[in-house]
Amino acid sequence: MSELKPDLNAAKTFLDLLGKNGDARFRAFPHKHTPPEIKRQLRARKINGDRSSDRVLKAQNDGLGIYLVINRGGDDKASITECIAYFAEFDGTAEADQLQRVNDSGLPEPSIINRTGGGSLHFYWLLDTPIANKALWQSDMKRLAGYLGSDKSVNDPSRVMRLPGSLYMGPDQQPIALVETIHVGDGRYTREDIINALPADPTPLLEQPSPQPASDRTAERALDQLYRIPSRTPGSNTRNAYLRLLWGLAHILGPDRAGAAMAVHSPAWAAEEDLVEKAREANGAITDGTFFEVAKNDFNVTDSTADQTSARNGKSSQQSSHVDDDEPLEELIARKVGELLDLRLLTQDTWAKEMALIAELGWRGLKRHDIEERMYAALANRWKLAISQSHNKKRRGRSPNQTREGEQQQMLVHGFLPWKRDAVLFGAGGVGKTTAAVRIAWSAITGEPLLDFEIPGDITGKVLFIGSDGGTGAYDMWQNAAEDLGIANDPRWINGCTHWGADEHDGIGAWSVTPAGLQELKTELEENNYALVIIDSWKAVLSLAGVDFGIGPVDTIVRLIQALIAKHCSGLYLHHPSGNTKGKGISGAGGNQNINQIPYAVHELRVEPVSDDRAKCVRWIAHKLRGYVSREFLYRLAPDGFQIVEGELVRNCRDDILITVSDLEQMGTATTSYAIHNLLSTRNESTISNNLTKLRQDGFLKKTGSSWHLTAKGKRTVTELTKTHV
Repeated sequence: MSELKPDLNAAKTFLDLLGKNGDARFRAFPHKHTPPEIKRQLRARKINGDRSSDRVLKAQNDGLGIYLVINRGGDDKASITECIAYFAEFDGTAEADQLQRVNDSGLPEPSIINRTGGGSLHFYWLLDTPIANKALWQSDMKRLAGYLGSDKSVNDPSRVMRLPGSLYMGPDQQPIALVETIHVGDGRYTREDIINALPADPTPLLEQPSPQPASDRTAERALDQLYRIPSRTPGSNTRNAYLRLLWGLAHILGPDRAGAAMAVHSPAWAAEEDLVEKAREANGAITDGTFFEVAKNDFNVTDSTADQTSARNGKSSQQSSHVDDDEPLEELIARKVGELLDLRLLTQDTWAKEMALIAELGWRGLKRHDIEERMYAALANRWKLAISQSHNKKRRGRSPNQTREGEQQQMLVHGFLPWKRDAVLFGAGGVGKTTAAVRIAWSAITGEPLLDFEIPGDITGKVLFIGSDGGTGAYDMWQNAAEDLGIANDPRWINGCTHWGADEHDGIGAWSVTPAGLQELKTELEENNYALVIIDSWKAVLSLAGVDFGIGPVDTIVRLIQALIAKHCSGLYLHHPSGNTKGKGISGAGGNQNINQIPYAVHELRVEPVSDDRAKCVRWIAHKLRGYVSREFLYRLAPDGFQIVEGELVRNCRDDILITVSDLEQMGTATTSYAIHNLLSTRNESTISNNLTKLRQDGFLKKTGSSWHLTAKGKRTVTELTKTHV
């Protein structure tokens, strides 16, 4: 048993150097190579607040490594308030080389150097004045890593680093070494002290295997060539060439993915050797170019136009095993897209097999976004969701007044969100979209009216709130909004709203629109009786799925989710546009117009300037809600909930309207909107107009020319109302 023990004094010294004063935020993680079943048992942990030291020691005793959020603020990027240092980490390089690289860099003396015990040194340059501009700091960190050749992933403002005084724990939960501070300098630096030492276009000081995968384009190019190279047959005297090919691929993809890709490519070789481990053994001067050099010189494979054309036509002798010349091209593409979809619906890592299919489809002339478009369309077709704007059945005409059963539009939240329809709510960051969404959820759960429409909802039910924006902080934002509205402890809220989000404790990532994620949503909707699904936000669920917001299949995905949710309930999507939305109207949603053109309703929130006679408030603009005129009003969050500051209230006057129309019909006089307004002169004109429209949508009234008339349903309702009034 190891005699290594945590050193709390060393930890305290490091915290003092960083200026942490009771506000330190720790993380505890199992070693990355810990078996999955043990990882699930151990679970990652957040540690802060009272008795942090006891919980840190408990985590160490359980076999977890301890990390610290270096910058000030919260636990995620959004909640970081100040960046207090620049720092760098090296992996896969000898300790002496790491020190030499920093010494030769021209950078000032590091304020702190920590030794992790796992072969890596951590270098810190403490700032005399913290940087509040996180985007600027992150850009600086990327330049620093690019220049030093250090780990390029070390740039997030909420980045955690190993805590000196803690134990470096192995995959067997046993201590390997004590994390220790090996150097403390006096330097406290300005931003300019650091940045002026970096070239404008940093060139790495030393060529080394990249710790991060190369660009998507380089990766796709490499995989395209790999799958046009014959599989390796053991005993064929080709091992050296394939090893260099593997090492070059590892430089592009990283060893884990390179080994997995090569295992799919050459299964016979993978049966004899662990190709992931082999990928980590790169020898000699290995660069991105190594792979392409070996592919060209040893296998005569390049990405020239001639090679691509012959491969796409199925004429490459090197890929005869992958091609069925007798299968029509469109059928082959559809089959391969279906195979890709099958892989994406699985929950385990199938990356290498996916890349093989994507490469093969690339030979057939499909670009990456075309492949994704076809895959999502295939998923919709498999689930029998009507998202295509084409049709393959004979169109059947309908004459006027042929309303089908159930087509009268009910409202989940009057004035805002119809039943089994969808809406997008957009606005700049910090305007209050999450709070507004939580209040809409409350109306869906309870039926309570919302803001300027004082009409209870027609439907009530449970809400699924998908908080994918904000990482692990999404749950807290959702809960804080409920607390601000005074509903967090109400049993109706507790039992009526379910939150999906990233959970570091359980090792669960944020939900996204991957096929597997959509399958999860489909199952959840089929097994539970929801009234509303809220997705926060569009950009988050697309980005997490690797979908390009500009050229990706956003149109298909929006229509797919719209159709999937509409089979069961209503949908509300939050969206963060880039730039100023003022004066742009519905186009202010920006980025990708499918976001605002496809949904049934579009709402915008905009912060209003503070004035001498009016405190801070928000302007709500209903740009589009079919069946309603566009409108806008001002509101604010008061101690007892949302409060209208300026705007017309829409009250429930439908009973009065129905009785008035009945009276006018019995008198044989005009039943125009003007006549109804005259008899209900105490009611606001727009309130009457909105309610007339709603009564027609719900099948209580019909309109002939300019006259309103009761339907059979409306007459039955009037009979019941008059009985009640008598």
